[in-house]
Amino acid sequence: MSQPAFPFHRQWPERCPMKGHDVLFDTPDRLLTLLLISPEEMVQGYLQLLDHDAQPQPFWRQEHDWRPGIEPLSGALIRVMLSSNPELLQLYQAVDRRSGGDGDAHYLERLEQALQPQPLLDAWRGLGELRGELDHQLRLVQQQRLQLDEALALLQRSQRLLDHSVMLPP
Repeated sequence: MSQPAFPFHRQWPERCPMKGHDVLFDTPDRLLTLLLISPEEMVQGYLQLLDHDAQPQPFWRQEHDWRPGIEPLSGALIRVMLSSNPELLQLYQAVDRRSGGDGDAHYLERLEQALQPQPLLDAWRGLGELRGELDHQLRLVQQQRLQLDEALALLQRSQRLLDHSVMLPP
């Protein structure tokens, strides 16, 4: 296999063992969150892993002993994507079975849990808080930039005065 099905190694080389990083996979929601890839790319990646000689390994196992929960906002997007790409779930489950798992038979149940109103609202609020913090940080950076520009202008004026005073005859 020339290119890994899912490029975890390019994103997090420190979290991927050098040997076998081309047979890592993950749940559709985590692929969306971690790698930002489309359902079509996920389907191609799962197909590639099903054709691979080596046994695929779940990326989540690099840090967890069990499947991590589904992030509600990613779950909402994946739910829509599964409607138009039903083979996505089937292929993911086939890869999970090939890896020695149970085919993640409860994926849809976990997805529905993540899509309950309160977890979705909490995730949306968290996103809003993050946006507010990023806006605040941007304002601070803009303020620092203005202060730097003013300091540079003052330094240039000082340099011109110094140059002018050095050029004056005694």
